[in-house]
Amino acid sequence: MNDETVGPSGLTHAEAKEFMKSYEIWMWVFVGIASLAHWAVWAYKPWFNL
Repeated sequence: MNDETVGPSGLTHAEAKEFMKSYEIWMWVFVGIASLAHWAVWAYKPWFNL
């Protein structure tokens, strides 16, 4: 695939790969923070008595 080909998003293949790498990193940061917040609330006041 030619790196100069522009897709429907207006990004080249190289730009799209760079964007996706950044997106994946920040998605996992968000998932980690959300998981930590859920654990903290559950530790404070468990909603299921497991």
